[in-house]
Amino acid sequence: MDLSTYPGLKAAVASYLARSDLENETPVFLALAEVRLNRELRIRAMEKTSNAATVVGEGAVAKPSDFLEARTLVLETSPQRVLELLTPQQLEENRSANSGGGVPAYYAIIGGEIQLAPVPQSVTTLKLTYYGRLTPMSDTVTTNEIITNNPDLYLYGAMLEAETFLMNDERITMWGSMLDRAIQAVKGADDREAWNAGQLSTKVDIRVL
Repeated sequence: MDLSTYPGLKAAVASYLARSDLENETPVFLALAEVRLNRELRIRAMEKTSNAATVVGEGAVAKPSDFLEARTLVLETSPQRVLELLTPQQLEENRSANSGGGVPAYYAIIGGEIQLAPVPQSVTTLKLTYYGRLTPMSDTVTTNEIITNNPDLYLYGAMLEAETFLMNDERITMWGSMLDRAIQAVKGADDREAWNAGQLSTKVDIRVL
């Protein structure tokens, strides 16, 4: 049974439940597991980049449609300028203090937009690095950013939803606990890999110097 594909996951759910009559419900279980992962999981496999051009006199650009959370926002000037994230109130205070506009140095996420301050007075490219929603899986889109390396997250999440659907209360806690532990383990492994890569880069730089 190949857990790294959507059909394999559906077959695994049926096998774990020992049920063959939930074929129509299983895609819902997996979709709800995906909703939970989009809320709780933030790892590098979910990182994406998007470019947008500022507009003179316009203080906002649209967020990507799959936006979950910002990592960095960089103004592609020379040298590059990393914008600082503010609260909406702080952003408005900065705009009031710089009513004539200028070069953006700050941003805030408000609704479906990335608001900038000061309001830009020239056209410049913004590069956003962000956490994006997982690519929704289906019978035609059978893999995504997570399933290849961490199919257990989908399986445990789907089983949690299935047991809830079946009102099998004594199993809900078990699958919920397994899912929580798996999410934390994946986050921990991702953090360790990121830190180790950073340490390796530092060591290489020192040797070169």
